[in-house]
Amino acid sequence: VTDIGVWELALHQLTSQSSEVMVHVLKLVWDQKDIITKHCIKFCAQNSIFQDSPVSSWISNSLVGKREEGEAIFEDLIDSFLLENVGVNDVRMRKETKNVLQKYFIPYLPSLYLKQGGLGLVETPKIEDWNNAREIYLMDNKLSKLPENPKCPILTKLWLHKNYDLMEIPRLFFEDMPLLHSLDLSYTSIKSLPPSISMMVLLHTFHLEGCEFLMELPPQIGELGKLEEFDLEGIELMYLPKEIGQLIRLKCFRVSFCGCANRYEEFKQMDSINPTKVLSKLSELNELSIDVNPNADQWDVDVWDANVKEILNEL
Repeated sequence: VTDIGVWELALHQLTSQSSEVMVHVLKLVWDQKDIITKHCIKFCAQNSIFQDSPVSSWISNSLVGKREEGEAIFEDLIDSFLLENVGVNDVRMRKETKNVLQKYFIPYLPSLYLKQGGLGLVETPKIEDWNNAREIYLMDNKLSKLPENPKCPILTKLWLHKNYDLMEIPRLFFEDMPLLHSLDLSYTSIKSLPPSISMMVLLHTFHLEGCEFLMELPPQIGELGKLEEFDLEGIELMYLPKEIGQLIRLKCFRVSFCGCANRYEEFKQMDSINPTKVLSKLSELNELSIDVNPNADQWDVDVWDANVKEILNEL
C-alpha cells in the first residue's frame, strides 16, 4: 500500500483502541476484502492445513469459478498474513487468527446463496441480499414485482420460474448482472423482455418456456453471443427476429409460434416467420424444436407448409 492516507487511517484505527488489538488488526484486513474472498477466508478458517494450496477446494465448493481467480485470492491472503506457508507444500491459518475470525466476523458474513423458492413470497427479498448473492432461487412463489436495478456483480444463476403473477421485467433489471450464466423466467406472465438483456454477455442458458403472453423478442437478443441453450417452447411467438442468427454458439433451440403468425408477417411485411438464412447460421445446433399452434383461426396449411420447406432447406 503506497497511499499515505490509507496508512494514516490504519494507524488511527489501531491506536484508538486500547484492547482487542488482534480484533482491530483483522477488521482492518477483513473490511478490504470482497465477499468472494471473505467466503474463501471462511472456508480456510473452518478447515485445517492444506496441502499445496486451498484453490482446488475453493473450486470444488463453487466459491470460485476459475483457477486463475482462485490463485489471485490465494496470493492476496498470503500477502495479508491470513494464510502462511509451513514446510515445503503445506498452507495453514494460525489458530489465533481462526478464533478471532470465527467469533467476530464470519458469523455475520452474508450467504452467497439466496434460496427462497416455493415459500409463497409476494415480495422479493431485500436488495442487500441480491447484491451479495452468487445464486438466487426465487422460483414457485407469488412475486408480481422485481427490483428496478439490483446491483449483482457476482450473480451467476437466477431462477424466477413459476411466478405466475410476474407480468413485467423492469427496464434496467439486467443492467448490473455482468456474470449471469443461467436465467430461468419460464411460466411467468411477462409480455416483453427489457433492452438491458444485452448486458448479459456471459449468459449460457435462457429458459422462457410457458410464457404465453410473450409474443416478440427484442433485437437486443442478438447480444447474447455465448448463449448455448435457448428454450422458447410453449410461448406465443409471432415471428423470429433476424438477430437470432447472431447466436452462433446455440446448441439447443426450442421455439413455438402462435397460429396468427402468418397474419403478423403480412403486417410486418416479412417473407416468413423464419427470416432467410437465420437457422443456417447456427452451425453448432444439435437440438432444434419448432412447434406451431394449429388451433388458431388464422392458421393456414399452405403458408406453414412453405415455411417448413424453407426451414428444411436452411438446415
